[in-house]
Amino acid sequence: MAERGHGLEPGLWPGLWVAHMKAVEPVLNRARTAKARLKLWNAELDRLRYPAYYRGRLSPEEANLLLYNRLLQGVPVLAGKLGSVESRLLGEYRYGGGWPSRFGGRTRRQAHQNAGIFPVDDGSLAAAAEELWTALQSIELLGCWPVEYQARLLMELPQLPQRCEMPDLEPFAYGLPWSSALAGRRVLVLHPFVDSLSHQWGRREALFPDRPVLPDFDPVFLATPMTIQGAQYEFRSWQQALEQTWERVQSLQFDVALIGGGAYSLPLALRIRRMERSAIHLGGSLQLMFGVFGQRWERFASQRALVNAAWIRPLSSDRPLNYQAVENGCYW
Repeated sequence: MAERGHGLEPGLWPGLWVAHMKAVEPVLNRARTAKARLKLWNAELDRLRYPAYYRGRLSPEEANLLLYNRLLQGVPVLAGKLGSVESRLLGEYRYGGGWPSRFGGRTRRQAHQNAGIFPVDDGSLAAAAEELWTALQSIELLGCWPVEYQARLLMELPQLPQRCEMPDLEPFAYGLPWSSALAGRRVLVLHPFVDSLSHQWGRREALFPDRPVLPDFDPVFLATPMTIQGAQYEFRSWQQALEQTWERVQSLQFDVALIGGGAYSLPLALRIRRMERSAIHLGGSLQLMFGVFGQRWERFASQRALVNAAWIRPLSSDRPLNYQAVENGCYW
């Protein structure tokens, strides 16, 4: 007897998938709205618990001027942010968050999937958290945003660093952006999308025609490890990948480093700052400086307004097989 088939004809699947997504989109939108409201609620609670964390933040212009002057005068500076996964990892490490382990299941999953930290046993996650905590204690300008544990972590530092809102670290909104002070310098660009960024350097002048966001400097592109879940790599651990990347950085000549490399960013930035060189960790926004757009910024009018015909999406060589697992492919 012939075996009876199961399921639908292959050609019917795309239509059903579209119909399914249309049906669930309202549910997803409600979930996103609820998540955003929860973040705002937690931020308001933090304002009551940690008022000093919110007081005295620099204005956008003050943050930009601080970076501009330090770069122009050749005075080293360490500036950056703490990613949401990294903040939760560090918070659970210091205060406990999961059971029976201090690290919760979501943190373990996203540590590898989003931030590239692996393996996700307690010892490896604790080692990564120690690296992040050491770097956080030395940061001089922190871009703040409402993520879990950040306010509490900052209030435990021996001294609060200068602080601004996280978007104010980006150079795009200023008439004279801090990045214009990079002109004539040798700049190390640490990012996993080196093919895309170096490709865009060739059309530098067309990316920001009305402001000096990307001046004429001498770029040195070095790929940070792409060790997110599903990517191909030969490292045995996040720590090994960090140390091998650091060895490569030490062999290079540069004046300033721009960094956007997941959980590798702050530990690398600290090591560079200890070399008496400036390190600025912009995270995902670094790709925007080179005219490389991603889904994350599609919903923000200010970022969409930056895009022109010279901009691109990341090249296929910078796209791992499982890229959609990272916040639905937000960087691509």
